[in-house]
Amino acid sequence: QNDSSKISRGVQQRILENSSCVIRCDTATGATYVSARSIFLGNVPFTNASEDSIRLLFHSCGEIENVRLIRDKATGFGKGFGYVQFVNESSVKTALQMAKSRPPTLLIGHKSYELRIQAAMKPLHLQRKNKLKRFLGQGGKKGLKKRMKRWKARKKKRFEIKSGIRKPNNTERSSRSNTKLHKTEKKRNSIRESRNTKLANKGQVKVQKEKKATKDIKRRKGRKIERGKK
Repeated sequence: QNDSSKISRGVQQRILENSSCVIRCDTATGATYVSARSIFLGNVPFTNASEDSIRLLFHSCGEIENVRLIRDKATGFGKGFGYVQFVNESSVKTALQMAKSRPPTLLIGHKSYELRIQAAMKPLHLQRKNKLKRFLGQGGKKGLKKRMKRWKARKKKRFEIKSGIRKPNNTERSSRSNTKLHKTEKKRNSIRESRNTKLANKGQVKVQKEKKATKDIKRRKGRKIERGKK
């Protein structure tokens, strides 16, 4: 359920007790939050919007680490947006799917505010992160050096074979000759098939022309016989 008002008070207290509600203090150098595990909230009401109410909205998506509503320093009122950070990255996907099917709404008094949800991390950053994961999975810098060595060796070998410095092995020669023969056979077969289709089409056209000519001759003969009778 998206509306926090539909949840009973006892259930709300249990959720808040089980969740890690800790006062978070950020240093002046920068906040310690992970954008890959967090979602962006828009259209948050400026007043009477608490972190607990938003925590209750997204408790079904997964375990929540912290909720941050951005407020003005002087007045203390909200700026209309905030962030929810989950423990797992999978819960971000579930929250986005929930927002697509039925967007969550905050009930404050008699007014209902429909929240706008987006992934905090941009798609380009996600691509970079996935690339880095793959790179580290393949062995990092050491793996890259090994791959580069292999690629350079292959490139050098090809150049030497083309220039005539090195002669290819029997296996390489046989494989190349086989590929060339296969290609030539394919070309010949395609040419034969095209010729056969053309000849067949020509034969069909000739037969049709002959049939038309015989029909015309029969009609003319019939007309002549009718005139002679008259």
